[in-house]
Amino acid sequence: MDGSLGDRHPPPSPKDETYPGMHEPIVDLELWDAAHAVLSGNRNQRAGRTRSNEPALLRGLILTGTGAAMTPHHTKKGNRRYCYYVSMDVIQKRPTAKLRGPQRRPAAMVEEAVIGEIRRLLRAPDVIARTARALKKERSDLDEGTVTATFTQFEDL
Repeated sequence: MDGSLGDRHPPPSPKDETYPGMHEPIVDLELWDAAHAVLSGNRNQRAGRTRSNEPALLRGLILTGTGAAMTPHHTKKGNRRYCYYVSMDVIQKRPTAKLRGPQRRPAAMVEEAVIGEIRRLLRAPDVIARTARALKKERSDLDEGTVTATFTQFEDL
């Protein structure tokens, strides 16, 4: 056909005649083509881009009492997004009799606790001194004061 609406949408019918499934186009041709261009792309790449906006800080780093990895998940209610970590035991539907400890945790609570612990460790004098000694072996220009100043910049992050 000639690229007009006719090759995608049936032409509007006269008011006195009706045909099954024929109606005025709901979506204009430009929007239709744009939507199908997006849909024809790689859906896995689109999904990955969407998820990357909200990184899970502890992906692959936290475990349950049984040693199962906890993976990031989320649910939505209206415009709110609720992020949490869930055990692979739950995802793989393992018998609950063998599970120990919590299987789901709110992401914000877990991440705040971990970041708080990292902050505490970075302020500990013995950690700063040990780090300075280890770095001194590789870089003689670094002293404990430089390491301390660098660690305190973590708060800014």
